[in-house]
Amino acid sequence: MAHAVPRQQTCMTSARGVTLLEVVIAIAIIAAVSIGMYASSVYTARQNEDNLEREYAVQILEMGVAKARVADFTKIADTTLTSTAYENQFNSSTNVNVDSLSPDFPTYKLAYKFTGWGTVNSASAGNLTADFPANVSKWEPNEWTGHFVVVATGSGGNQMMRITKNTAQKLTVTNKLGSGSSSTWLSGTPTSGAEFYIDNGKFVDVTVSWTSRQGITENLSERVLVPRPI
Repeated sequence: MAHAVPRQQTCMTSARGVTLLEVVIAIAIIAAVSIGMYASSVYTARQNEDNLEREYAVQILEMGVAKARVADFTKIADTTLTSTAYENQFNSSTNVNVDSLSPDFPTYKLAYKFTGWGTVNSASAGNLTADFPANVSKWEPNEWTGHFVVVATGSGGNQMMRITKNTAQKLTVTNKLGSGSSSTWLSGTPTSGAEFYIDNGKFVDVTVSWTSRQGITENLSERVLVPRPI
C-alpha cells in the first residue's frame, strides 16, 4: 500500500512565511521603541534648553534686584537725571545678551517699574487720593491691602495708617494697626501735596522677559522695597 509523502516545498514555504512575519513584528517593535527614545531625547533636550534659559534669567533678575537695592532713594524714578547717573539705568529697559555665539539664543529684556509712593491729591476720614510722579505707576486693585501708608510731610505728616483696600489711585485706611477699623487720621487729615510712602519706602518691580527658542514668551519678576532714609 502506497503512503503519501509530504511535499518538502510546502513545508519550506510555511517555515519561510512564519520567519518573515516574525521579522516584520520585530522591526515594528524596534521602530516603536526607537521613536519613543527619539521623542524622549527631543523632550529632554528641550527641557535642558528651557532650564538653561531660565537659569540665565534668574541670574539677570538677581543682578537687577541687587542694583535696585543700592540705589539712592531720592533719585529713584527721577526722570531729570543725567545719562551718567547710576539711577538713570532704571528709567528704561535694557537688552541683555548672554550668548553672542549662539544666534538663536534668547535676548533678555531687563525692565523696572516704580510704585508705592506719591503725593496727596485729597484726603478725608479713612481715605487718601493720590497723585503720582511721572515715572510712577498707578495701582492694581487691592494690591496694598494689609500694608501701611506713611504720610511723611505737610500738615498731618509723620503718621502711619493701615490700608484696608485700594483702587488705582485711592487708599482706604484705618488707624487700627491690628484688627478693627477707625477712619480717624491719627495726626490730622493730610493736606494736598503731602508726600506719602507705602511701607515707608519706594517699591521697584524688577522684571526679566524673553522669548524662548520654542517661541514662548516668559518672564520672571521680583518686587524690591527701598526704605526711606530716617
